[in-house]
Amino acid sequence: MGEGKYRKYILGAIISVLAIPGESLVLPQLLMVSKANLVDTYTVQILPGLANAFFIFLFYQFFSKIPKDLIDAARVDGFSLFQTYLKIALPLSKPVCVTVCILHFLGIWNSYLWPIMVTRGPEVRPLSVAMAAYFGSNQTQWGNVMAFAVCMAIPVIIFFLIIQRQFIASITGSSVKG
Repeated sequence: MGEGKYRKYILGAIISVLAIPGESLVLPQLLMVSKANLVDTYTVQILPGLANAFFIFLFYQFFSKIPKDLIDAARVDGFSLFQTYLKIALPLSKPVCVTVCILHFLGIWNSYLWPIMVTRGPEVRPLSVAMAAYFGSNQTQWGNVMAFAVCMAIPVIIFFLIIQRQFIASITGSSVKG
């Protein structure tokens, strides 16, 4: 067992984390962020989603498919491990980076349970939590609900328009192998 002899155990641990429902981790995370005085901030709404087991698995799968000959050629050229990552692996990983950005943005944007638990007032609450407040009253004001729905859709559309070129390139790049 040479380099990476614990790789299969670490990968198994990451995959087993995927089997744990996110709702079961909410209470321990809430205790941690309250001790860190991060409650009622924007940081607490974004930070827990950054260490996502699915995203780690996506990156692992992508980087494990990079040809060993490419890495060996970089070593022959005198690249260090960091230079190999920076100049070869990272530019090749653009499709997986775009995919992770899209999935993470949509996950954070549409989250409801976590923001309602870590925000106390309406100042830092996302639109998904604010929109739910309209359904709590006796008479639902559908005009306001539809306005909220449009407000929630506009940033997603703008985000897609900004990264549309990379998204389409990642789809076509992953389908054409040569």
